[in-house]
Amino acid sequence: MSNDPQWQVYEFVRDGIRYLQINDGANATRAAIGQIGATAWVLPLGRDADHVAIQANSSSVQNGRVVYRDEEVEVVHFLESNQDRWIVRPRDASR
Repeated sequence: MSNDPQWQVYEFVRDGIRYLQINDGANATRAAIGQIGATAWVLPLGRDADHVAIQANSSSVQNGRVVYRDEEVEVVHFLESNQDRWIVRPRDASR
């Protein structure tokens, strides 16, 4: 489901909660989030779990690349001090 061939994004839905898992090209889990509507949270899963930020606004990230986007969420990857970082921007699909 990824917009970027370097990354793989998987979606799971269970009990009304949507989960996104981001894997790298070697299929190692890098990060995961849970989401209900416009509320999202970072799961303690993956190598980059401590480098994921949930961001409500759509301010741009310099040199950021959109890895995944749909009507409910956008996932942006960027490098900071040679460290992979992620921004997740949930959007309220009911609007």
